[in-house]
Amino acid sequence: MTVEELYAITGSYNAHNIIEKLGIIVTEVSFSVLNELAICDPQQGLIFIRNDLSNNLHEFALDHEIGHIVMHNDIQSPLYMSGNKSKIEKQANDFAIELVAKNHKIPEEQVVKYLNDTFPFLKLNNKKTRCVNNVSENVI
Repeated sequence: MTVEELYAITGSYNAHNIIEKLGIIVTEVSFSVLNELAICDPQQGLIFIRNDLSNNLHEFALDHEIGHIVMHNDIQSPLYMSGNKSKIEKQANDFAIELVAKNHKIPEEQVVKYLNDTFPFLKLNNKKTRCVNNVSENVI
């Protein structure tokens, strides 16, 4: 599913509106429980997100997990743990970048620059570049 297809279904680019429309359950947890920013169970429509994230990082992490839910809900764990992880994570990052950009009506390049400048551990690339490295794959 693309961001535009998601908009056609939900009428919004805002993560909280999308979560409500799709019936996704979001649970905030502490860093002691989850050392990644967020994780999800795409088949169950569940997102677990850390409760210590800034608003902007929280939005990006939610959008990333929404991307997994709408694009990867048919992917089983063994496939994810195989060589496809890099591709799957890049797809979710690209989805989140586009969703943030459309929600705030700013260019995707500006989203990538802001996130990379503010949260350099993400090491995001825009859609025109090659897959991100293993460091960022393990962060989100």
